[in-house]
Amino acid sequence: MVSICLSCDGHLFGDEIEVRTSGAKVASLLEERQKLKDKYKKLSVTVYNLKIGIYLSVSIGLALTAYILLRVKPLTTPPISTIIPPNQHFVAMEFSIEEMLRDVSIRALIECGDCADNSLELLLLNEDNYQRFIFRLGYQPRYERFGIKEFVFDGNLERDRYYIVFYNTSISHPVSINTKIDVYYK
Repeated sequence: MVSICLSCDGHLFGDEIEVRTSGAKVASLLEERQKLKDKYKKLSVTVYNLKIGIYLSVSIGLALTAYILLRVKPLTTPPISTIIPPNQHFVAMEFSIEEMLRDVSIRALIECGDCADNSLELLLLNEDNYQRFIFRLGYQPRYERFGIKEFVFDGNLERDRYYIVFYNTSISHPVSINTKIDVYYK
């Protein structure tokens, strides 16, 4: 059996090999050596490309996994239980949208045992409209519902700071609410 060292090619043999024999066996061994050398070069390139492909695939997979986990993880509030005095409001949650436009899903379950005549209003306000709401100026909520038990918002929000606000519209009696709010970025 003949053992050929392919890495020894450069320092044991130059680029030119002179054979001074008439034996067919030596010529066939040199031809076989050249074929193996060419095959080794092709396999080396293939292995190198596979390594790059594997590194890229793993890196992209990890980056996508982190990206998906961060986007799917909801912003949640612990269960909230509060009493809102007449004609007052309560900010249940604040969150920000950092992108120019973001698809958002907001879910809230609300229990209000003493909400008479749809006196509980739920508002989704951006920063500017929240400031207008506080000072009783004309405001335009992004979303508004009265006397609700479940709040669902699925839609796009622009880059801004947002507030989920409960407002007791009654002028005579307080309301007590229990709620839990989840915000999902899609």
